[in-house]
Amino acid sequence: MLRKSEANRRIYVMHRRVYRILNWRAGMATASMVVGLVVWPVFAAAQNRPDIGWIAAGHEDDVVSIAYSPDGETLATASYDFTIKLWRASDGALIRTLGRFTSGVFSIAFMPDGQTLVSGSFDETLRLYRVFDGELLWSVRDSDQVLCVAVSSDGALIASGTSDGTVSLWRSSDGQFLRALPGNVGHVRSVAFSPDGNLLAAGSDDNFIKLWSIPDGALLGKWSGHTDSVTSVAFLRNSRVLASGSRDASVRLWNVRTGIAFWTIREHTDDVRSVAFSRDGRMLASASEDGSVRLYDVEQQAPLLRLPGHSGGALAVAFAPNGRTVASGGGDSSVSIWRTSDGGLVLSLSRNRLPFNAVAFSPDGRLLASGDESDAIRLWDAQQGTRLRVMSAGRNVDAVEFSPNGRLLATAQSTTAAIWRVADGALLHSLNNRDNDVYSIAMSPDGRTLATGDQTIIRLWRTRNGHEKHPLARRIDGARALAFSPDGRILAAGTGGREVLLWRVSDRTLLRTLQGHTTDVASVAFSPDGQTLASGSWDRTVRLWRVADGTLLHTLTGHAMFLASVAYSPDGTTVASADWSGFVKFWRASDGEPLATWDEETGPRINALRFSPDGRAVAYAREDATVAVAMNPYADPPDCGQNAELSIRCRRDGRKVVATLESATPQTQVIFTIDGGQTALRRTGRNGKAQVKYADQERGPHVVRACALESGC
Repeated sequence: MLRKSEANRRIYVMHRRVYRILNWRAGMATASMVVGLVVWPVFAAAQNRPDIGWIAAGHEDDVVSIAYSPDGETLATASYDFTIKLWRASDGALIRTLGRFTSGVFSIAFMPDGQTLVSGSFDETLRLYRVFDGELLWSVRDSDQVLCVAVSSDGALIASGTSDGTVSLWRSSDGQFLRALPGNVGHVRSVAFSPDGNLLAAGSDDNFIKLWSIPDGALLGKWSGHTDSVTSVAFLRNSRVLASGSRDASVRLWNVRTGIAFWTIREHTDDVRSVAFSRDGRMLASASEDGSVRLYDVEQQAPLLRLPGHSGGALAVAFAPNGRTVASGGGDSSVSIWRTSDGGLVLSLSRNRLPFNAVAFSPDGRLLASGDESDAIRLWDAQQGTRLRVMSAGRNVDAVEFSPNGRLLATAQSTTAAIWRVADGALLHSLNNRDNDVYSIAMSPDGRTLATGDQTIIRLWRTRNGHEKHPLARRIDGARALAFSPDGRILAAGTGGREVLLWRVSDRTLLRTLQGHTTDVASVAFSPDGQTLASGSWDRTVRLWRVADGTLLHTLTGHAMFLASVAYSPDGTTVASADWSGFVKFWRASDGEPLATWDEETGPRINALRFSPDGRAVAYAREDATVAVAMNPYADPPDCGQNAELSIRCRRDGRKVVATLESATPQTQVIFTIDGGQTALRRTGRNGKAQVKYADQERGPHVVRACALESGC
């Protein structure tokens, strides 16, 4: 028989799974309403997209396609998890996630200028995205599930292959359908244009490779040799050689003029899923479900290196334009970048595999703590997004909270709360909650007391030694959320009994019960002056209460699913709320009027949300193992000082921009923007200097803003 705490946890997990399914079905229903359209309208407007300072995430399912931008600075990856992700190739920083697909993304390809990216998806669509801001430019319906895409060398044409055996040509400028090419049987797994633009090759499940003339669409050849599906094709730079990979575990190189395979490679022991040539044509790479990536010398027709690859099979491979690195994606949801000279691993963009449940800023705003279901507590540089330390909690981490001086971090994990030293990550105290799951924690403003809430009891603990002081309250119907008032005199609790309870901490007196929610209260937050309390509930509402007498001031409606988190901005002017449908909403605190909604780069679900201490940033934790820090759109600009100077330099015709802020106020958080978008969060050093580099910009002039300064190049 299950313990009550374990039963409750399983019910909670069941709720999560149910709402994931509902989210997926809702997406499918939305898609089914527009399948008759040839060109879909552009997705959410820019005001619904947060200005991301940094984001830490990865894929949560197989990575099946991978592509470098032509300048090698950006790496794009596509996954069965319904997403495309763009990464900075130099350090693996995630730039953004593209689209709200309703199914897995099978294939991606950059346009030759690197400004746009085309995708093919299981949802039967081709989509074209602008890289620098993630804007969807057009979307068209193909004949069936789109399994592969390719772009001609001049960027004028897009080829697609589908699961019904169709190969089609499209005009890249507007997605106009041009023609379907004859002669296919079975799923088309891969398409490739020859570099000279005259030919198109395709590999399919009928075990054949087919070759067409682009000018007239005529079928030129049908090559046999593989004994199973042809999964990948790629042309050498001279257009005279074609490489193919197959589920027969072999790689073959073909003479394009004769259609004869002159080199058969049998280094793999399982399906070959992807092949690629380096830009200079000297190397060939192959990725296989045996887990390995292999490199070959094309001229010598000899193996070079075996890269360990991926535990779930290597499914995609692509060379960087300079040939010095090769990137691979796998069935283990990770992306790896390897040196081609010696096979050394340069970067591994593997994801945290389980949801992030909690986030909290340190009091000085320099650190961000996160807790997740992989049993880890992570400390991040709040400005740069660099991961500084990982502490193992041993259990799912459901809540994190810094002490007011920033030296301690309190966490809740399963039946235990813990207190950690931030400086070195040492565990100082483990607070055993006697077999009941700890739902919530709160640190008193003086840092001396930690409150924990479980199914029936709210307890108070001394942070100095981890000793329990006394229970604050018993027989609570699940203390799902706790918050101390700014003066520390009152503790608020949101409960599973649909109530918000207020206690006077000094004598444990229940001051009042706030009633109005119709189901569990999942989050509570005091205004900075302590006069108002915000509560968020699974009934999809935020309610604002006057603390002095418990009067309900405003009920904020508009969320579509369970509301997970509410927070007041430090200046008290704004309330933010987040829900399980992946929406963040901002409200004017004075009267509850809605201000803005974020629905891009926020899904599939948000579990926690916090403002930074200076109010300029918002951090949120997502169900898909993502932590993000975005700019608060209602924060006042920082004071950078009267001596601050901003200069920018444009390189490569404006495609790379370096902005430098100098002589500003030291140790100040600064928000950079370029051309009104692409936000970057930085902190000035002791010398009052901060710098940001923007890559993959459109050619031409640019304007960068920071503080109240503006500069162009």
